[in-house]
Amino acid sequence: MEGVYEEYSWENFKRKFLAKYFPETARERYGEEFLKLHQGGMNVEAYAKKFESLS
Repeated sequence: MEGVYEEYSWENFKRKFLAKYFPETARERYGEEFLKLHQGGMNVEAYAKKFESLS
């Protein structure tokens, strides 16, 4: 039995993947947190971990 397959471009795949697993509202929230990130009283290791978790 043959299935029907749609050819995907990278852009099409990326758009569908992000919509399903990383919705726009989450991307906006993480983007805002990323832009507000400052080292402040954190040591370099803690800041780097936070930076990596948001990127």
